[in-house]
Amino acid sequence: MADLFGALAGTVQERTAGVDRVAQSLGVAFEKSRPKSNDYFDVLVSGRSRTVPELSSAEARVDRRSGRIRLLLLGIDPATHCTPSSEVFQRFGEPRDMNPPTARQPAGSPTFYVYRYPWGDLRIGVSPDRPQCVTTVVTEFND
Repeated sequence: MADLFGALAGTVQERTAGVDRVAQSLGVAFEKSRPKSNDYFDVLVSGRSRTVPELSSAEARVDRRSGRIRLLLLGIDPATHCTPSSEVFQRFGEPRDMNPPTARQPAGSPTFYVYRYPWGDLRIGVSPDRPQCVTTVVTEFND
C-alpha cells in the first residue's frame, strides 16, 4: 500500500506524462464527468483508491487545449487513516500561508496550509477538530 505523501509526490512527478500516469500513481481510475466539464476543462473523477487506503476520491481538471492537468483535488478519509498536521509540517515544513475557513463556510471546513513551488501550489486541508487530520489536498499546476 502506498502512503498519501508518496502518492502525492508521484502525481507531481508524473503530471506532464498525462492523466493515466497520475491515475496510476494514485491507484484510481478516472472517468469524465460531463456535468462538471466545460468548453475549457475536462473534469475527470474517481472513487476510492486501490492503493492509498485514505484516498476516498480524486478529481482532475485537464486543460482541453494542452491536455495538461491544471488542478488535482484529493478527498481524504481521516477515519481510514489520520495524517495529522504534525506530519504535514514534518514533511513540508512550515506553510508559507495559512487559510482558515471564512464565516460563510460550513462548520468543520478545513484550514488550508499553502506551499508554493516552481511548478504550482500545494494546499493541504486539515480538519479543525483534534487531532487535526488531513481531509483535502489541492494541487494546482501552473507549468
